Amino acid sequence: VFLSFAQGSIFKDTTGTPCPIHSTYNKTWQHIDFEKQRCYLHCKTPLIKTTEGTILMLAVPWARTGSRFSWSFEFHVMQEIKKGTSLDAVGALFGKTSPRIWTIFNGWINAAYAKSVIDTKLSAIGIDEITDQAKRQQITVTIDLKNERVIRITKEVGKKALQDMRNYLVSKGIPPEQIKHVSGPLPKINESHRSSPFAEDVKTCFSNAEYHVDRLYIIELLNKAMDQVRKKVTKGTQETKDLTESRYLFVKPPTLLSVEQKEKVHKLSAQFPIVGKAYELKTAFSTLWGQSSLQATETFLESWCQEVSQDRLSLLKPAAELLKTEKKHIVRFLDLPADSSVMEKIHENILATTKRNKGFKSFENASNMILFFCGKLTFPYIES
Repeated sequence: VFLSFAQGSIFKDTTGTPCPIHSTYNKTWQHIDFEKQRCYLHCKTPLIKTTEGTILMLAVPWARTGSRFSWSFEFHVMQEIKKGTSLDAVGALFGKTSPRIWTIFNGWINAAYAKSVIDTKLSAIGIDEITDQAKRQQITVTIDLKNERVIRITKEVGKKALQDMRNYLVSKGIPPEQIKHVSGPLPKINESHRSSPFAEDVKTCFSNAEYHVDRLYIIELLNKAMDQVRKKVTKGTQETKDLTESRYLFVKPPTLLSVEQKEKVHKLSAQFPIVGKAYELKTAFSTLWGQSSLQATETFLESWCQEVSQDRLSLLKPAAELLKTEKKHIVRFLDLPADSSVMEKIHENILATTKRNKGFKSFENASNMILFFCGKLTFPYIES
């Protein structure tokens, strides 16, 4: 399809001043297929001479600036990605290489994110630290807990990530003093030192904020401790094949287990009492999230930690001691103006997105895919 402009046409520059055509430049864009045949748009794109004497190429209404594809083609690509199709599969569907599809995708996300608006009443944020074990890379994702959306992603971690978030909020016109709650990670278990500067970092960057240990990190801590118990029992014996192959059954929430899986867990718990007791304590901890008052929450947490300390399950004791140390930051989840499971849900969505696309080759690809599925962005499908 060949497109052109009327002879003698006058076009306006960015200031709205009419300017004469200086010359033209032949450009081609791929359009959606027509009757299963490749379709391309060809146009002698006008270049105008502005009042300042510079030569400016005009943007065309049927394609994004800098793109080699029409709006319609890119729209269909984005719709396919929205279905959850991996970008490799999308590339194969449209006859394009994966890098070309990523270029389209990143262009749309970058434009949408630049125009995204932060809730002016934002007061509670969550900090999710995600690690790519294969590449040994880590990113920090900041979540608007009330609106359940990702609002910032950075390569920085710890205090630098909080400073980056503070600067981003300032750039969006949100005063840092407005943040009242920051939900984040637990300190790392260390025999010689169990304190973490994260709480102090929160106060440094957000002076009016309270620090909360997020439910996501507590669940991860207990799952890791549970798996250590299972590994210890399986070590040095040949009679634990079923237990060795049941790792994920003991860390998966009981509500997500099938009837058959529940029966297997029950059988293994009876066969290996140490594993059974650890699993019982781990699942019992979930009762904490159903407490309705601060006093009831503190009482339950102290009782649970006491039960672990009196048991011979030494591998659960470090986790229990850490939870007891961080008690004041854990029980504050009741003060959050959002459901305590928000971070957990978004974290699972992020992991599913990463798995579906078999990891990411760059930070831009990773952050934009997370923003697409978890950022609740609005997209300018049609530019005026």
